[in-house]
Amino acid sequence: MVVLLADGTAISTIPETIGNLEKLKILSFHDCHLIFSPRKFPQTMNIFPASLQELDLRHCNLSDSMIPHDFRGLFLLQTLKLCGNNFTSLPASIGNLPKLTKLLLNNCKRLEYIPELQSSLETFHANDCPRLQFINMKFWRGGELKLNGCRNLKCLQGFFNLEPLGVDVVEKILGTCGLVTEKPFPAVEVHIINNLTRTAIISPLQVSYLSL
Repeated sequence: MVVLLADGTAISTIPETIGNLEKLKILSFHDCHLIFSPRKFPQTMNIFPASLQELDLRHCNLSDSMIPHDFRGLFLLQTLKLCGNNFTSLPASIGNLPKLTKLLLNNCKRLEYIPELQSSLETFHANDCPRLQFINMKFWRGGELKLNGCRNLKCLQGFFNLEPLGVDVVEKILGTCGLVTEKPFPAVEVHIINNLTRTAIISPLQVSYLSL
C-alpha cells in the first residue's frame, strides 16, 4: 500500500501495525477529531513508517499536549500539513526533518511560535494565524512564503524584528535633528500597513531592524 486516506472517519486510535506498511508514502487523517486524545496519541512519530513522504493532520484538534514531540523518525517526509489545529508552538524536532520542503500551518488560531525550520523548506504557509509572533527562518533559502493575516508577527528571525519605539528614543532622535520641545512628547500611535502579512493595525511607533 502506497496511499492511505482516513479523512473524516471515526477512527479513534492509530493502529500500531501501521508502521509495518513499509511502502506507505502518503498518509492522511484530515478532520479526524477523535484520534488525538493525549492518552491515545503517541508522543513520537516512530509509529509511522520511515517511508512516509506526506503526512496530513489538518483539523485534528491537536493541542500542545497532543502533538508528538519527536519527528526525527520521518527522514523522508517532504510535506507536512498541520492546518486548523490548536497548538501554540511547534516542537523543536520539526527542524530535524531533512527532506521537508512543504509545511502548511494555515488557520492555527492559537499558534504563537515556530522554531528553527529546515533549510530544505521551499513552501511555507501560515495564513490567518492571528497570534503568531515569532518564526525562526534564519536558514531559509527562499521560496513560497505566505503569512497573510498574521497581524501580530513581530520577528521573522533572519530577516526582521519589530520593537516598539519608546518616547525617550523618539525624543532623542528629534533632538539630533534639532527638533526640541519643552513639553513632554506624547506617546505616538501610527497606522501600520504590513505588505508581508497583508494586515493594517493601529500600533505604537515601531522600529524594524535586521534579526540575525
